[in-house]
Amino acid sequence: MSIFDVVKEIPILSVINEYFPDIQLNEYQNYAKGTCPFHEDNDPSFTVYTETNTWHCFGCKLGGSNIDLVMQSKNMDTWEATKELAESWDIPYEELTPEQKAKHEELSQKQKLLDEYIGWAHTQIRKEHREVLRKRGLTDDIIDEYKIGYDPGNKPTGEAELLGFIGNGGGYLPRERIVFPVYHYGKPIYSIFWDYKHTDESKLPKYLLPNRWGKPLIGIDRIRSDSPVYMVEGIFDWFSMIQSGFLAVCAIGTSLSKEKQLILKKAQHIYLLLDNDSQKDDNPGQKAAMDLVKEMFPKAKNIALPNAKDPNELYVGNPENFKNIIGQFTNEAKDYIELLFDKLDIITKDKVANENISSLLNELQTLQLTDEIHKDLIANQLYRKLNPLGVKKKSIDNYLSSAKTSYYNEGNKDSQQDTLLKLAGKAFLFKNNVHEQCVKIKVNDHNEIWRYDSDNFKLWLTSMYYDEFARGPGSDALNSAINTIKAKAWKSDREYKLHNRTAEINKEFWYDLSDKKWRAVKITPEGWEVVSEPPILFQRYSHQQPQPEPYKDGNIKKLLDFINITDPKLKILYLVSVITSFIPDIAHAVFVFHGSEGAGKSIASKVTRRIIDPSASETCNCYDNRGEFTQYMAHNYVIILENLSNIPKTLSDKICAAVTGDGDSKRKLYSNDDDHIYNFKRLFIINGINCVATQADLLRRAILFELAHIASDKRLEERVFWERFNEARPYILGGVFNALSKAMKIYPQIKLQGTTSMADFTYWGYAVAEALGYGGEAFLNAYAENQGRQNDEAIYNNPVAFAVTSLMADKNEWTGTSSNLLEAIEAVAENERIDTRAKSWPKAPNALTRKLNEAKVILQKREIYLDLSRSGTGRNIIITNKGINATGNNEPKDDSACHNEGSYADYSSNDWNTV
Repeated sequence: MSIFDVVKEIPILSVINEYFPDIQLNEYQNYAKGTCPFHEDNDPSFTVYTETNTWHCFGCKLGGSNIDLVMQSKNMDTWEATKELAESWDIPYEELTPEQKAKHEELSQKQKLLDEYIGWAHTQIRKEHREVLRKRGLTDDIIDEYKIGYDPGNKPTGEAELLGFIGNGGGYLPRERIVFPVYHYGKPIYSIFWDYKHTDESKLPKYLLPNRWGKPLIGIDRIRSDSPVYMVEGIFDWFSMIQSGFLAVCAIGTSLSKEKQLILKKAQHIYLLLDNDSQKDDNPGQKAAMDLVKEMFPKAKNIALPNAKDPNELYVGNPENFKNIIGQFTNEAKDYIELLFDKLDIITKDKVANENISSLLNELQTLQLTDEIHKDLIANQLYRKLNPLGVKKKSIDNYLSSAKTSYYNEGNKDSQQDTLLKLAGKAFLFKNNVHEQCVKIKVNDHNEIWRYDSDNFKLWLTSMYYDEFARGPGSDALNSAINTIKAKAWKSDREYKLHNRTAEINKEFWYDLSDKKWRAVKITPEGWEVVSEPPILFQRYSHQQPQPEPYKDGNIKKLLDFINITDPKLKILYLVSVITSFIPDIAHAVFVFHGSEGAGKSIASKVTRRIIDPSASETCNCYDNRGEFTQYMAHNYVIILENLSNIPKTLSDKICAAVTGDGDSKRKLYSNDDDHIYNFKRLFIINGINCVATQADLLRRAILFELAHIASDKRLEERVFWERFNEARPYILGGVFNALSKAMKIYPQIKLQGTTSMADFTYWGYAVAEALGYGGEAFLNAYAENQGRQNDEAIYNNPVAFAVTSLMADKNEWTGTSSNLLEAIEAVAENERIDTRAKSWPKAPNALTRKLNEAKVILQKREIYLDLSRSGTGRNIIITNKGINATGNNEPKDDSACHNEGSYADYSSNDWNTV
């Protein structure tokens, strides 16, 4: 191992602490983040990857190993930085030989000259060149960020030969070509010269590379093990991909060395997006794709683009929808086995000679031997395709016999079912709180919890069997084993309550991050931490999305940058409502966003959900189906009801029941009478142009947020908005847990008087407001004002209550029978233009009495009291107005507060930006 390799193994965090002691890094499981030492920026764009011992700044684009870190900090070359690190860590080394020193100096000189050349070429780019690049989909920002340039050919060429700019025939390669720099961790390492006027294939190629320099793999420094990577073959294809947010590499052609393939294989998946040269007989792009998916099987899949299309052509034709187009093609990508079967389909269709079939089988057999593909499955697929040609199953089995794996280990006589049950012994069986059978299993380095009949548990058990015997179990054996496991779990006396997103145990709050490692956040009055192996607390559903790891120095108030709320009191209520949403097993306030079109209601709803309970299915559209709605509420901690124009009473009642705690059931199967039992408390987010929460019960549980229209100059492109939000999310989430931990310490000391409905929310809201520094009284005042608006809205939407309020506007008292009252409020209704033909209007005195009972509570908040007493055979009604002032004037509160745009501060004074 060379001295460079040894030095690169020095822990990079130790190097940073040595050279940059003032940098504050927040450390997480596999990385750390902080502010960059190489440019002025308050954002933590400096990221250190402890697994790979590298660093990268997303602001200034610099990065590399610990050697590069020292090079940047002390302006040293590679050898000087390596030597300094070796001496600091007492690593023995030998001085460079004269030959090594000369080579090293030459490389350093090349690097410096290339950097200068790229800077100069960028100054030479003109309007016509920018226009050509724009037509290929590049923005001016990208052109400037990557320092794309132009070489008119008059650059002094003293260093041109060293840089490889002189061709074998003596010509100056970059002359009159656009120059594309190639960067690695922010440093230019290469350049590509493009003849943008190229029309004659007989002349020099359209793209030229420096002489005697190997072909680069552009973007290779961006590869991550937790993300897929797309490989393209053209520089414009690459820019199309990265401008659309894809992780991509560009090979400048289709050949790929084994070393580069190994680096590519570090990615989660590899998708090949090579040109589809269907107009050429040999289609070289797809031929190369076939070779590469074979060489990188099973990581790589091929995406077959439409005829004569490449990614850049698709991007230029439809940049707004390009991401969705590539996503759709990705879903249809095929690995090497699938591509071979496509070929086989053509052969069987045309009934080509058997030697062609044998050729394909030889390819398949070789691949299987090296990659342990499920042999029997392949054989069965082959048989279905080749049987019409007269090929027998036995012949296929014999042909692939060398690739087959024995069903059992030698000497193992157990049946498949018995073997599966032995393997399942590694799982922890238990029942949840509604007596459903569940398992806790070890997957790699973490535990996961699933129902016994979930696909994830079946896949785990199948993979355990496959690891043991290199083949999958039969379906009958698997189903029998699963049923036996269910019985064992049912018989077990181990029972645990499973939760969705939030849980409380031993006076500790827990929050499920829903990440791949099944980590959770534990919050106590003393602080919070991310726990790698939490207790048995949470169940998962397929729609749930992971949260980023929260930052300890986070601040919840950063969330206000992404919400169109201008009123200071509503800001307090919003932040308090978000933080209390993380408290388990209490009734949470219903978020009701309303305002004119373009007020950011949908964005506010989605931002709120993504902080509390991110999901692949963000909004609910099944609320009119009881069974589906019940299941949706069980599987989602947060429910968004989007763009409603009204909320029927039945739906309003369902929401109220789910907020305060509801139990329900849904039929499991039509073949038996078993039920799925659901029990939950849920959080709702509702939005619409008007304030659609009109029922008194729902309004008592709600907080109303009126959003003003957003001026056009305040809007951001949606992609930019969500990028900024995702960047801020770890800070916001950390701020939530910081505030919640402080509130847990404050909460036991709080004593309030007069709280009725939503008491838990009120107490916790007081504690959270104290923790945030607003003060509990500020929260109570804001909440009381909002409740007043809620009551006004309830009266406004209750025709009987509104008519009674109007009737008593100038009266201290009114007495009469229900018939008298009905007659009196009908007269008021005519003046107030209330529709007395509507179903909600009473048609008879006895119906009026029922309506008055429903309106009692909201009228009392206006200090209007109803006394329904009997007098003989009739019913006397006494209405007392204790809120009337000395002049006899009792103007109601602004009943349209929920509808008027001007009720908050002028939005134009706020610098909030949104979509």
